Amino acid sequence: MLYSIKGKLVHIQQTDAIYQIAVECESGITFELKTTMATAKKCQNIGEMVKLYTYFAMRENNVDIFGFYDQEEKNSFKMLISVSGVGPSFALLILSSISPAQLAICIASGDSKTLTQCKGIGAKTAQRIILELKDKIGNIEIEKSEGALDNVNNIDIKSDNFAEAISALVVLGYSRVEASKAVSAQPKDRSAQNLIKEALKLLAVN
Repeated sequence: MLYSIKGKLVHIQQTDAIYQIAVECESGITFELKTTMATAKKCQNIGEMVKLYTYFAMRENNVDIFGFYDQEEKNSFKMLISVSGVGPSFALLILSSISPAQLAICIASGDSKTLTQCKGIGAKTAQRIILELKDKIGNIEIEKSEGALDNVNNIDIKSDNFAEAISALVVLGYSRVEASKAVSAQPKDRSAQNLIKEALKLLAVN
């Protein structure tokens, strides 16, 4: 419903590790959004102009707007709340503890231990996040559509590590072409975890 909000930052508040910020738009309407520590840190200066990507949630009598500094964080939030038992508050807590890139690596490598270090996330919840999202990543089709992988050499689509890394990057919001090119630039003997790490560095530069 709301794709993004652009306006002047007028308020920041932290409540139980969840941040709330207020953005006043040119229309005079001020929106209150819940967000992560990472986004709040990037919106530190009251009075500055900010643009946040939004997620609108309506549950019974409760309406919330969630705001994120970039699409990666928003996509990771949506991915997390698709897991049974993980609500918006838990998703914000996780993304206040680890970055979207770290989350993708945890899912791709099955690293539940890192997830349990996030506030409020126990071992069972961490394992459920990995189980449900790894399946989701694995179900993303990685196919050579016409022209989709032009100029992408040295990539073995049948390689489990390469396929897993590409899928994780697609879930984070990158196009299949971007993900494939970034992964194809890496040595073939790397693990999925290292492929994702290095590909994200390349994508951040471009």
